[in-house]
Amino acid sequence: MTAAGFSDVRPAHQKVLDGIGDGTRLSDLAENAGVSKQAMAGLVEHLQKGGYVERSSDSKDRRAVILKLTPAGKAARDAARTILDDLLGEVRQAVGKNRMRELRPTLSEVDSVLATTISSAPSLVEPNLSLPPGPTTRLA
Repeated sequence: MTAAGFSDVRPAHQKVLDGIGDGTRLSDLAENAGVSKQAMAGLVEHLQKGGYVERSSDSKDRRAVILKLTPAGKAARDAARTILDDLLGEVRQAVGKNRMRELRPTLSEVDSVLATTISSAPSLVEPNLSLPPGPTTRLA
C-alpha cells in the first residue's frame, strides 16, 4: 500500500474499507468482520484520522454510528483490491489453476485466522509501535 500512496493503511484495515458501503453501522461492520466493537472502533479511528472514513450519527438511532468512505477511502480500498488481485494472479500463475482451486478453502481459513489476529493486535494497527518478533511482524 505504501507504493500506492497509502503508507498508513495496514492489512487489518482492509476489512473496514471493504465492509463500509454507503452508510454502515459500526456495530454491523464489527459483526460482519467477526471482531469486537472495540477492535473495530480502533481500526475505524485510525482510518478516520487518516481521512479515509467519516463518522456520523444515525438519524434513526442517535446512539449508533454510521460510517462512510471518503474519496480517499474509496481510493485506498480500490488500490488494496488491485494489489490483492495482482498477488493472487501471480500465485495462480505460479501454482496453476487446479492447485489454486484446491488451495482456496485453506487460504480462506488462513485469512480468517489472520483477520482475527491482526484486528485484535494493537501493535499491528498502530504502525509506529515496535512489534514483537514472530511471524506476524512481517504483516505490519
